[in-house]
Amino acid sequence: MEDKREAIRRGAIEVIADRGFHEATTRMIAQASGVAVGTLYNYFESKEEILAHIVELERSRRLHYLHELVEADLAPEVKLRKFLRMHFEGVLEDPATTRLIMREFRFTEREEMEPLRSYFLEIPAVIGRILEGECDEESAVLRGTALFGAVQAFTLQTLIVAPEERIDFDRVIDALVGIFLV
Repeated sequence: MEDKREAIRRGAIEVIADRGFHEATTRMIAQASGVAVGTLYNYFESKEEILAHIVELERSRRLHYLHELVEADLAPEVKLRKFLRMHFEGVLEDPATTRLIMREFRFTEREEMEPLRSYFLEIPAVIGRILEGECDEESAVLRGTALFGAVQAFTLQTLIVAPEERIDFDRVIDALVGIFLV
């Protein structure tokens, strides 16, 4: 049962990342998933529910990792490097999910994007908690927000340039750590 649900999730990611939510149909998603349309409806009531499922899984996975980092007995620099490495490795390992999130999040009011909206609001504060040992709380949150914006910019660049033109992520991580852990 979970295998088909996961197949539908993966198929939806590919279709929505490529076509966009509004152009994607349940028929396209079912075809990409290797299931019949009726089977898709056994697992999800609508494509909105599929999108909400995708977004919630991604949000909870990333926040779980970040909260573990915050609580870890590591130096702020090590925590920040681990977070950045996890993010950029995820972009390279699963660019379709990253494209879907970047494409569909754009100031949407759709209810199914609420988990992602809350993630985008929460993550700078969590990053700020990683940076707190380096500066006061207010500065940490401001740095966390600026760092999050920089990460989004490098993520977008990764998605739009040819693989041979990508910036080396080790260099990006070194630069970001140098800028934000001053």
